[in-house]
Amino acid sequence: MINLYQLRNVDVPLDNHYQLIERIGGGGFSEVWLAKDLRSQVQVALKVYSSVQDMDEEGIKMFRKEFSLVCNLNHTNILKPFTFDIYEGCPYIVLPYCEKGSMAKYVGKLREDELWDFAGQVAAGLAYMHKHQIIHQDIKPGNVLINGDGQLMITDFGISTGIRKTMKRSKKTDDGARDGTIAYMSYECLKDSPVNVMARDIWALGASMYELAMGDVPFGDYGGLTQKAKRGNVSMDSANLSSSLKNLIKKCLSLDPWDRPSAEDVVNIVASHKAGKGKHIDISFNMKKIAMSVVGVAVVVCSIVVLQTWTENDSILETDGKAEAKVNNNPNDSIFMDLIAKANNAVNEEKSKKNIEARNVENLCAAAKIYKDVTGVEVSDSIRVLGDKMWSGAQTVIDETYIFLYNKGVEYSEIGATDAAKNFGKKSLSLKNYVSSGVSSKLKKTNHKVSQRKINNQSLSSSKPTASKSPPQGVIEEIIIKKEDFKDEKGN
Repeated sequence: MINLYQLRNVDVPLDNHYQLIERIGGGGFSEVWLAKDLRSQVQVALKVYSSVQDMDEEGIKMFRKEFSLVCNLNHTNILKPFTFDIYEGCPYIVLPYCEKGSMAKYVGKLREDELWDFAGQVAAGLAYMHKHQIIHQDIKPGNVLINGDGQLMITDFGISTGIRKTMKRSKKTDDGARDGTIAYMSYECLKDSPVNVMARDIWALGASMYELAMGDVPFGDYGGLTQKAKRGNVSMDSANLSSSLKNLIKKCLSLDPWDRPSAEDVVNIVASHKAGKGKHIDISFNMKKIAMSVVGVAVVVCSIVVLQTWTENDSILETDGKAEAKVNNNPNDSIFMDLIAKANNAVNEEKSKKNIEARNVENLCAAAKIYKDVTGVEVSDSIRVLGDKMWSGAQTVIDETYIFLYNKGVEYSEIGATDAAKNFGKKSLSLKNYVSSGVSSKLKKTNHKVSQRKINNQSLSSSKPTASKSPPQGVIEEIIIKKEDFKDEKGN
């Protein structure tokens, strides 16, 4: 472990290039120091993961790969690192020094127009990051810096869950705390089976806006856990703010991630407000399903329960550059196409996995359910045709995944590998409601029946296997699978 104070006191530059001046922040794995780059003679902020010692080769490779991507990001509201490196097994990042500090010093002090500006600039940075499949994971006023021109800059991003786990291993700790600052973390990040989705950044943005307006975080030190206990209620009655700003903050703080606007939605809402159109913007859409895939990150997909007016503007939606549709009439058209595109992207994410067995069946089911749900929504005929065309490739992926899983289950059942057969059987059953009608012709036929009807409610251990009348050589007794293991979503 590097002792940065000792390096400073003995006047030894870190990595022979950075003269440490003073510690200006830190927490968790890292320390942030004001330093002087001896080559350029420019003051920089040096973020050093000083608690990490002897990062293994896998961790170093992951760190370099991830930060090479981060360093290639270019956006006016993102503090782009100058460079990154590893010194004596300890990763560090070199950042521009923002002498005006962070938004943390303005907690409880911002006027309404400044809050709108904060929301717009931070959401713009997040929208850009989310577009590049990066989840910040720790949005808060202290991680929004102010540059010399007064521009807000998001910092302290890009460390994925994978790298954090690598750092925890190298730190030799059993600390299982979720990544981020708990007061700014939504419930889905803190529950027993946490999930990491882009919508967590929106919740943190809402918590930050609330804190800047009210002087304290909305749900105390325990964030989403307290919100869950309070059934999602947040009060802003005492705030001297417009109803439109209060509604935006509350919407960002929705308990369920699918009820929150996206970062791009927030950018549009702020822009409409500044243009004088913000009073009637309705973001109170309700969705019911979300799935995610983390790259160091996540793909979010949603299903519609109720579609309401999305924006007052016509829009052009592009998918993969091959198809375009101008949305003019039906206000449901744009959100219909947006959800189809998101569902399609989620399926393509699974398709990119070379091994079909590695595909995430839950993500495929969630994406397929979106398509199934939105087909019942009233949209323009031309939009429906385009949506169906977009989905056709995704449907092929779902069908081939189902066929693979089903046939694998049959193969394992015929050699008596009960556990493996059950595993593949359960996965294929999850997809069964979303496959095309013609896939049955491509399914393998069993040499002996795997029957649910014979099972009743006996446990697997107490059930006696029933031999087929004429089992082929090498095929053992019939595999009995408990009825409850194969129930579908409707309980059948």
